[in-house]
Amino acid sequence: MASVRVLRFIPGTGISMRASIRNAGSVKVHGRVEVDKTCELVGGSHASRSTLTIGAGTCLARYCHVSARRADVVLGGRNMLAQGVWISGTERIHVGVGSILGPYTVVVSSNHLRSGDGGWELEVERGAPISIGDHVWLGAHVVVLPGVSIGDGAVVGAGVVIARDVAPGARVRGCRE
Repeated sequence: MASVRVLRFIPGTGISMRASIRNAGSVKVHGRVEVDKTCELVGGSHASRSTLTIGAGTCLARYCHVSARRADVVLGGRNMLAQGVWISGTERIHVGVGSILGPYTVVVSSNHLRSGDGGWELEVERGAPISIGDHVWLGAHVVVLPGVSIGDGAVVGAGVVIARDVAPGARVRGCRE
């Protein structure tokens, strides 16, 4: 006889009760979303007063990490974050409506600085906001660096590191034919 598993969700949200949610008071969910039990959502700290906002119809697959611990993160409605997506940083990150972030995509709005002795200042970060437009598709293993704006309808191929703005409707790929 097959066993039946009962999944429990936070009422009205579709967020698994087993998902890790820190600083839940600053996590705002608009409508029903799907968040896998292996995901980690981090709302803003009391000091930062930042919020994590997730729009209706958004789906976060396994092992996603989305942190608004130090700056606002807004995920518009009907987005798909595939397995292993990582979103974090010290400046605002905004993802529009109906976008797809492929497996293991990294969106990070801050970097560490070089110290005078050639090492790294791990406790000092410099950042810039990131904006990802509506209906954008980022392939697997894409990295979006601080200060980047990706226009509506853009498509970015797998493995590309985005260090400059991408125009609306542009197609970006990392290999040459």
